[in-house]
Amino acid sequence: MDIKVDHISKAYGEQQVLQDLSCVFPEGKTTCIRGRSGCGKTTLIRLLLRLDVPDKGKIEGVSDRKLSAVFQEDRLCENLSAASNIRLVCTETITDRELEEAYKAVALTE
Repeated sequence: MDIKVDHISKAYGEQQVLQDLSCVFPEGKTTCIRGRSGCGKTTLIRLLLRLDVPDKGKIEGVSDRKLSAVFQEDRLCENLSAASNIRLVCTETITDRELEEAYKAVALTE
């Protein structure tokens, strides 16, 4: 199922970031979002990830998907261990053994 963005708008206070944006992200295809600084790329991604909601319009095709992203800036809680940070974003309980296997899979055993 494609992801469909239908006439979304988003503002932060008086700053209109996106206005009446419509587009389709085809399933199984890689899509590049690019533009000048401040044009709304990060806002669009935040809306697609459901970290924020549009002021107007709708986004279809994301509610039943497992979504992930790598952010530009740090998103770790400094007061938590690596394992605790990972557990914050897990939808199900993950065991210490499963965490160890995941660490090994990405060469983070130390």
